[in-house]
Amino acid sequence: MENDKLLNDLMKFIEAGGDVDNLLTRVKEDIEEKKNIITILFSKSIKPPYDGWKLESDNGNVPVGEVSFELVSFLKKDETSISSDEMLKRAKEMGADYNQKTAELFLANWDKIPESYREFYIIFSGTMWQDSSGDRHVPSLRWRGERWRLLFPWLDHGLHAHGRFLHLCK
Repeated sequence: MENDKLLNDLMKFIEAGGDVDNLLTRVKEDIEEKKNIITILFSKSIKPPYDGWKLESDNGNVPVGEVSFELVSFLKKDETSISSDEMLKRAKEMGADYNQKTAELFLANWDKIPESYREFYIIFSGTMWQDSSGDRHVPSLRWRGERWRLLFPWLDHGLHAHGRFLHLCK
């Protein structure tokens, strides 16, 4: 039914002399820029980032096949930062606890990451590493200089407003 309405609206637009090429260009720009959707194919294995690091957990969500994401904040209204434990809890509640495999795939397909994502760091809380001092780290992607980098911030610092989760578009 929804497709029938869309088709009817499109036919009315064309009959009224609407510029279909311009409309399609605007729709494409809306999808790519305003909604910040990225399409990826999943297929990587996980490796420790540094010698001496142990994998504490790797049980977050894993996208399978072709999927699309958008960025979402983990902060609630009027919050400027939260503890790492609260961030991990919210990621799981939102189904946004993607793991390092997903981060590596994004990095391999860096040219498909929208430019608007560059002002944020993207957290992949489904994978947790422990360094030789016992500190916990999660993968994140950050724009540094002229490219995206896979980094592993120390969780005990908490997280602030520039962090984002990936949210699966449906």
